[in-house]
Amino acid sequence: MSYRHWLPVVAFGGFLTISSWAVLAQEQVPPVTKSQSVPESREKPTTAGNGKRETESESPENVTPALNKIESAIRDLVEQERTGRGQRPSDEEIRDLIAQEGMALWAERMFWATLAAVILTLVGVFLICRTLSETRRAANYTKGMLREARKTTKAAEETIAVTREIGQKQIRAYITITEVWAHLAEDNTICLRIEISNTGASPTKRLEIAIKATCCQFEHWRDDVPSEMGRTTFNTDDIPAGGGNTVEKNIRVPGSTINPVLENIMQESAYLAEITVKFIDVFDDKQGDTFCFRGFKPENHGLADEIRLDPQWPAPRINDGG
Repeated sequence: MSYRHWLPVVAFGGFLTISSWAVLAQEQVPPVTKSQSVPESREKPTTAGNGKRETESESPENVTPALNKIESAIRDLVEQERTGRGQRPSDEEIRDLIAQEGMALWAERMFWATLAAVILTLVGVFLICRTLSETRRAANYTKGMLREARKTTKAAEETIAVTREIGQKQIRAYITITEVWAHLAEDNTICLRIEISNTGASPTKRLEIAIKATCCQFEHWRDDVPSEMGRTTFNTDDIPAGGGNTVEKNIRVPGSTINPVLENIMQESAYLAEITVKFIDVFDDKQGDTFCFRGFKPENHGLADEIRLDPQWPAPRINDGG
């Protein structure tokens, strides 16, 4: 217990002690009446050496003012104690105050934390906007690169196609008609001897030869090419790379065309031949070419005399209806 708590108790104890002493003193001293005379010893004041008057003893009635003063002092102390208790905060108030201070501190911290979060959010939004902008630029750049890549791919594909075509042309078979010999037979036919060669780097497959041939008088061969021609189509042996072959074929020519020649056998005449070659190369692609030849039988040559036909380019106009 603190000093403030002990002080009222001590004061109250002293008050009770003095009050008890005063009551006992009044009971032991009899009351003084008017008829009784005061003893001389009490009436006569004694003088001390310093000249002051002293009384031998005091009467009990003179204690009451002192007791009143003590009681007043005790009341003042009790009142001060009560006032001090009223002014002093309780433990709950102290805890509440500490809690409020803590809440205020945390509120301040939360304010700064919220402010920092807002700032960081704004910075994040700014960075996200920059990221989106850069992403858009990267997407546009990637789109441009994609277009360029497509162009490059297309060019590469075209280059590959050209390279493949060049390679195929370097490897595939090439059929050439090197020589053509012709002579007339008695059964209204033209006998052709054809020299064929493969100048390519690979063999042919399913070689097919189609021939159109005629014989007319020399004076008409330029202006009036006969419309009726002999025709034949046949398959022959495949020719290996770098190889050759000789083909002989008789072609029947319509009489309306060849009879004038036979009637004037010793006169000049002209031979026309159109030879078309078709085959399949090693890449399974269809290949073909057409060769045109012409030749002249001079005067005084017999029917069995062979005439070598020369290549003619471009091909003559042949009105054969096909």
